[in-house]
Amino acid sequence: MMSRPSATAWASAWRILTSRWIRRSTRFTGGAFSLAAEGLHDLYFKSVDLAGNAEVERSTAVAVDLTPPQTQLQVLGSSGTDSQGNLFVASVTSFSLSAFDPVSNGVASGVNTIYYLIDADPFSCGGGPPDPAQPPGTCDNQTYDGQFTLSAGTHTIYYLAEDNVANQEAVHVASVTVQLAVSTAAYPGDASYVNRQPNFGWIAPSTAALAVLGAGASYYLQVSNAQGFGPGDIVISVSTPAVLHAAVVPFEGAAYVSTFTLADATTFYWRVQSQDAAGATGPWSAIASFVTDFASPPLPASAPGTAPERS
Repeated sequence: MMSRPSATAWASAWRILTSRWIRRSTRFTGGAFSLAAEGLHDLYFKSVDLAGNAEVERSTAVAVDLTPPQTQLQVLGSSGTDSQGNLFVASVTSFSLSAFDPVSNGVASGVNTIYYLIDADPFSCGGGPPDPAQPPGTCDNQTYDGQFTLSAGTHTIYYLAEDNVANQEAVHVASVTVQLAVSTAAYPGDASYVNRQPNFGWIAPSTAALAVLGAGASYYLQVSNAQGFGPGDIVISVSTPAVLHAAVVPFEGAAYVSTFTLADATTFYWRVQSQDAAGATGPWSAIASFVTDFASPPLPASAPGTAPERS
C-alpha cells in the first residue's frame, strides 16, 4: 500500500484587491515581489498543496510610500536678501532645519533623519555611519541634531531628509554670507586728549551688515576707567539708534553726543557694538583710550619789565 504524500505546499497564489487569484508559481517555496503603485493595498494570500488542500485565505494591509520628505532651512535672527537672491545674516543669527513627510495617495511613512553639510560637497564624502564625536555638519557626522551658527564669511549649506522607508529628497543647496557687524572707534582717537565732555564717533559696520540688523537696531557704547571694563569701572553705558541713511555707500558714520562730564586728568577707555531689535549683539570694536584735559595751558614766562609775546 502506497502512503499518501504529505501535504507540502507546492503551489501558492495571491491577489490584491481583486476577486481573481493570480498564480504566483506552480512550485513556490519562497521569494519576493514588489508593489509598484503608491498607496494603501490589501494583500490576500493562501497556499494550496498538490492534493488540492487549500489553507484559509489570509490578508494584510500594505502601505507603499514612494514620496520623499521635504526639508526647510529656517533663519533664526536678523537676515536680508540682495537683488540676486543671496542671503545675508548677522553673526548672531542661528539656523535650524525642519522636515515633514507629505501624505501622498493616502500614505506617509514619516521623517527618519535630516542630514546636512557645511562647506563640504556631499559627493566628496565617503560612506560609513555617522560619528557623533565629530563636529556636526561635517562628512563624518552629517546627522542634524539642533540649531547651528556660522562663522563670518560666505558658506554653502547642503541638506536633505530621509523617511522611514529610505526615500530621500534631492539635496538642497543654500549660500549664506555672515556679516560681522563690527564698528571702528574713530573719535576720540586712541591715546588722544579731549575735554571732560567728549562726543563719540565711529565708523559703523558695512551698510550690508547694518541692513541685516533691520529696523530697531542700535549701537551700544561703553566708557570705562579701566581697560577690563569691569562692572564697577564703567562710567558711561548708553545705546543710540542705528540708522541706515544710504545703502549705496559701503560704510556709514555714527555718533553719540555726550551729556556726561568725566573726571579731569584721567585715562578712559571706550568701545562700541551693534545689536539688533531682539537684543542680539555683535562683536565689540577695538578699544580706544583717551585722556581728559580740562586745565588751561599756562602762560609763557616773561622777563621782568617785558610783556608776553602776542601771537
